[in-house]
Amino acid sequence: MHALAVFHALARGALFAKRWLAGRKRVDVGLARAYEGQAASFEFSADALQWSGDLARIARPPRGRLLDLVFARVALHLGTTHERARTLVFSPRKRKSARGQRA
Repeated sequence: MHALAVFHALARGALFAKRWLAGRKRVDVGLARAYEGQAASFEFSADALQWSGDLARIARPPRGRLLDLVFARVALHLGTTHERARTLVFSPRKRKSARGQRA
């Protein structure tokens, strides 16, 4: 549950930042300050402010995948690997048996 809570807080903040950036791909000091000012008034400001130092990466996430950044942060927070963090949040799917029941 802890991993899920961390994931949701980080994802909520990352999505706020991405929406706030509104397609901007470059982040300078002025833009970062403006973000911090507006994020502070957001209902989940603590979540949004976690990304204030990483806006450039939000604007241009690795491989174009915002969740890669989120899972990297979850892993860092939990002291584990990216893959393990992903598994803690999204349990591996169980395969269906030949009869159509879950195995």
